[in-house]
Amino acid sequence: MKLDKKPELDRSVMYTNLSASLQQEAREFLEKQKFSVPFDDVWTLHINTQEGTNKKYICSPFVKWSLGIATAALICFSILIGSGFMYPQVAEALRQIPFFDYLYAKGGYPGGLQQIEKKNLSTQANATIIDQKIKFTMVDIFYDGMQVVLNYEVNYPESSPKITEKDASVYYDTNFVGIQPSTIGTHQFTITGDHSFVGTTLMSFGDSDLPDKVQLHMSISKIGRINGKWDVTVPLSKEKSDALTTTFHPNKEFVFMNKKYLVEKLVFGPANTQLLIKGGFDVPNDVYVIIEDDLGTLINMQGGSGSSRKHMQNNFSPLSELNPRPKYVTLIIGEVIRITKDIEQYQDRAPFNNTFPLVLKGDQGGEITLTYIEFQEKQTVVYYKVNQSASQSTSLMFEDNKGGMIFAKERPIRISKDSLYFKLIFPKMNEHDVAEIITQQFSYPPDREMLRIKIPLIWK
Repeated sequence: MKLDKKPELDRSVMYTNLSASLQQEAREFLEKQKFSVPFDDVWTLHINTQEGTNKKYICSPFVKWSLGIATAALICFSILIGSGFMYPQVAEALRQIPFFDYLYAKGGYPGGLQQIEKKNLSTQANATIIDQKIKFTMVDIFYDGMQVVLNYEVNYPESSPKITEKDASVYYDTNFVGIQPSTIGTHQFTITGDHSFVGTTLMSFGDSDLPDKVQLHMSISKIGRINGKWDVTVPLSKEKSDALTTTFHPNKEFVFMNKKYLVEKLVFGPANTQLLIKGGFDVPNDVYVIIEDDLGTLINMQGGSGSSRKHMQNNFSPLSELNPRPKYVTLIIGEVIRITKDIEQYQDRAPFNNTFPLVLKGDQGGEITLTYIEFQEKQTVVYYKVNQSASQSTSLMFEDNKGGMIFAKERPIRISKDSLYFKLIFPKMNEHDVAEIITQQFSYPPDREMLRIKIPLIWK
């Protein structure tokens, strides 16, 4: 694909549309999952973020990981694990299970997880526990002090009936030995055989400065429709991720909405980015933060953020492979909009006839130009460019011939350093079934306060 010359970046455009984009993600998530909780209630949870406490939950096995805090507020955390011995031959076979392929096939998960597999950051657990003739095997674990990723397999006895989705679920309790971090998470299960399924459990922390090593205690009281007892304590270590993690302490002071704040810490890890700001925060919090690299690429927000009256800690996706060591990043500080009707929302539609370029309206008055769509065997890839940085996260979707909406599986991925070119991954589609292409745009009131803070980065 031939890329155009670099367009001029419009630095005067307001960036508060990203919070609005977050709202749209939450709304789309609720529509797809068909929860009974109204969207406005979920958004209220987002803007009323307070100090977290560990709580016990039973979680739906098919809740998708949220890329935005608003959706994440809806999701409860869940974990599975086992202990015991596993023969080396079995362990070797299990290491070949494509856990992240299964995970991304479901859609809606943070792009940073792919780096765990690419960089071999997981630690083999090789732990098995059997109860009620059901075998639970923890295959590997990832921990970097910002999130935990658990990959596991469950096997029912061969003599049991063929399992269904109701059998591919778990009920659990969890705690970290010696600490009580604020946690948020979800899991996803995939049936792999008549008597087996695999799963990945994700947890993000709303706290900073978690220990390099910690023990995670978990118990499972039910798998599928079978009650039992699966208890284990497993060690977690940041050793692998620390080798690829760089921490900056900018100690940058700023004033926003007549209050003083301090950018205390910025952590760039292989699978996550974490920002810690200290100051006098209101409860509910009136401030949100977006990160932009020195090419104008937005670093997407991930779940697990938290705040109190004294600090705000946000988790973001890792820096892109296209620009892994920027010379600086810009913190875009914005005012939280509590009344959703204050946000101007529009739709732009165009019939799909597989002719390009196709221009649609983007966020904050910009434009999004579709240059090509690849209908691949397992997914659909949309290539597009935007005329300003603020429009890169414009919500793009398809409508099929039956009126069904098709949403992206991941956040946009920038593919050119010289231009604001991106690709966006959708589920597999037949081009003959596509009726329309739609953009959902947002514009924030121009009177809202906004601040941009440049943070220089000197990499070793």
